[in-house]
Amino acid sequence: MVKRNDTLSGICLKIGGGEGCVKAIMDLNSIEDARTIQPGQVLKLP
Repeated sequence: MVKRNDTLSGICLKIGGGEGCVKAIMDLNSIEDARTIQPGQVLKLP
């Protein structure tokens, strides 16, 4: 679940995702702009 001030790159660091992690999360969750994630949002992770 997204927490306040989380970013997709920060989430990738927490889960140990490598290069392409942000793009993979965006694709899995149909996110067009990484800045649009909201606190409380549940994301599918690669």
